[in-house]
Amino acid sequence: MSRLICCPIEPILFPLSANDGSHGCGGVGQAPVLVDLLRQVTPLASDKPEEILRFFVQLGEINDLGLCDDIEIIRQVLSLVSGSMLKFFGSCLREGTDWAGFKSRLLEQYFLFLFGTHS
Repeated sequence: MSRLICCPIEPILFPLSANDGSHGCGGVGQAPVLVDLLRQVTPLASDKPEEILRFFVQLGEINDLGLCDDIEIIRQVLSLVSGSMLKFFGSCLREGTDWAGFKSRLLEQYFLFLFGTHS
Protein backbone atom coordinates (compact mmCIF):
# COMPACT_ATOMS: atom_id res chain seq x y z
CA MET A 1 0.00 0.00 0.00
CA SER A 2 1.40 3.41 -0.95
CA ARG A 3 0.85 6.54 1.05
CA LEU A 4 0.68 10.08 -0.13
CA ILE A 5 2.87 12.33 1.94
CA CYS A 6 1.85 15.97 2.01
CA CYS A 7 4.42 18.59 2.76
CA PRO A 8 3.26 22.07 3.65
CA ILE A 9 4.42 24.67 1.17
CA GLU A 10 5.23 28.07 2.46
CA PRO A 11 3.76 30.82 0.25
CA ILE A 12 5.99 33.43 -1.30
CA LEU A 13 4.87 36.79 -0.01
CA PHE A 14 5.51 40.10 -1.74
CA PRO A 15 4.92 43.42 0.02
CA LEU A 16 1.79 45.29 -0.98
CA SER A 17 2.10 48.64 -2.66
CA ALA A 18 0.86 51.49 -0.51
CA ASN A 19 -0.98 53.03 -3.47
CA ASP A 20 -3.30 50.45 -4.94
CA GLY A 21 -3.04 47.13 -3.15
CA SER A 22 -1.25 45.50 -6.08
CA HIS A 23 2.04 43.69 -5.70
CA GLY A 24 4.99 45.98 -5.26
CA CYS A 25 8.60 44.88 -5.16
CA GLY A 26 10.15 47.52 -3.00
CA GLY A 27 13.53 46.86 -4.61
CA VAL A 28 15.48 44.17 -6.36
CA GLY A 29 16.24 42.20 -3.19
CA GLN A 30 12.58 41.45 -2.52
CA ALA A 31 11.78 40.01 -5.96
CA PRO A 32 14.59 37.64 -6.92
CA VAL A 33 12.27 35.72 -9.24
CA LEU A 34 11.57 38.90 -11.22
CA VAL A 35 15.28 39.68 -11.48
CA ASP A 36 16.04 36.15 -12.67
CA LEU A 37 13.30 36.30 -15.29
CA LEU A 38 14.46 39.69 -16.57
CA ARG A 39 18.02 38.37 -16.91
CA GLN A 40 16.67 35.94 -19.50
CA VAL A 41 15.25 38.76 -21.63
CA THR A 42 17.60 39.87 -24.39
CA PRO A 43 18.12 43.66 -24.29
CA LEU A 44 16.34 45.53 -27.06
CA ALA A 45 19.02 46.87 -29.38
CA SER A 46 16.91 47.51 -32.47
CA ASP A 47 14.00 49.66 -33.59
CA LYS A 48 12.76 46.91 -35.91
CA PRO A 49 9.08 46.20 -35.25
CA GLU A 50 9.69 42.43 -35.05
CA GLU A 51 12.33 42.89 -32.35
CA ILE A 52 10.21 45.36 -30.39
CA LEU A 53 7.24 43.01 -30.53
CA ARG A 54 9.30 40.00 -29.43
CA PHE A 55 10.75 42.02 -26.54
CA PHE A 56 7.35 43.21 -25.32
CA VAL A 57 5.74 39.78 -25.61
CA GLN A 58 8.43 38.52 -23.20
CA LEU A 59 7.81 41.42 -20.84
CA GLY A 60 4.06 40.86 -20.99
CA GLU A 61 4.51 37.23 -20.02
CA ILE A 62 6.62 38.27 -17.03
CA ASN A 63 4.16 40.99 -16.05
CA ASP A 64 1.26 38.52 -16.23
CA LEU A 65 2.87 36.54 -13.39
CA GLY A 66 1.97 39.40 -11.03
CA LEU A 67 5.30 39.45 -9.22
CA CYS A 68 5.32 43.24 -9.00
CA ASP A 69 3.16 46.19 -9.84
CA ASP A 70 3.25 47.60 -13.37
CA ILE A 71 5.44 50.59 -12.53
CA GLU A 72 8.08 48.40 -10.92
CA ILE A 73 8.22 46.11 -13.96
CA ILE A 74 8.68 49.13 -16.23
CA ARG A 75 11.36 50.53 -13.91
CA GLN A 76 13.27 47.24 -13.83
CA VAL A 77 13.35 47.07 -17.64
CA LEU A 78 15.06 50.44 -18.14
CA SER A 79 18.48 48.81 -18.30
CA LEU A 80 17.30 46.62 -21.22
CA VAL A 81 16.36 49.46 -23.58
CA SER A 82 18.05 52.46 -25.18
CA GLY A 83 17.36 55.34 -27.55
CA SER A 84 13.74 56.03 -28.38
CA MET A 85 12.57 53.10 -26.27
CA LEU A 86 14.32 54.50 -23.20
CA LYS A 87 12.59 57.82 -23.81
CA PHE A 88 9.26 55.97 -24.21
CA PHE A 89 9.74 54.03 -20.96
CA GLY A 90 10.76 57.22 -19.13
CA SER A 91 7.66 59.00 -20.32
CA CYS A 92 5.47 56.14 -19.12
CA LEU A 93 7.16 56.16 -15.71
CA ARG A 94 6.75 59.91 -15.29
CA GLU A 95 3.06 59.64 -16.07
CA GLY A 96 2.52 56.57 -13.86
CA THR A 97 1.17 54.55 -16.78
CA ASP A 98 -0.14 51.09 -15.90
CA TRP A 99 0.57 48.04 -18.08
CA ALA A 100 -2.66 48.35 -20.12
CA GLY A 101 -1.93 52.01 -20.88
CA PHE A 102 1.67 51.13 -21.62
CA LYS A 103 0.65 48.54 -24.23
CA SER A 104 -1.84 50.93 -25.76
CA ARG A 105 0.74 53.69 -26.08
CA LEU A 106 3.28 51.24 -27.49
CA LEU A 107 0.85 50.15 -30.21
CA GLU A 108 0.01 53.75 -31.08
CA GLN A 109 3.59 54.95 -31.18
CA TYR A 110 5.39 52.01 -32.79
CA PHE A 111 2.76 49.91 -34.58
CA LEU A 112 0.23 52.39 -35.95
CA PHE A 113 1.05 51.15 -39.45
CA LEU A 114 -0.58 47.81 -38.55
CA PHE A 115 -3.97 49.45 -38.18
CA GLY A 116 -3.77 51.54 -41.35
CA THR A 117 -5.47 54.86 -41.74
CA HIS A 118 -8.84 55.13 -43.38
CA SER A 119 -10.25 58.40 -44.62
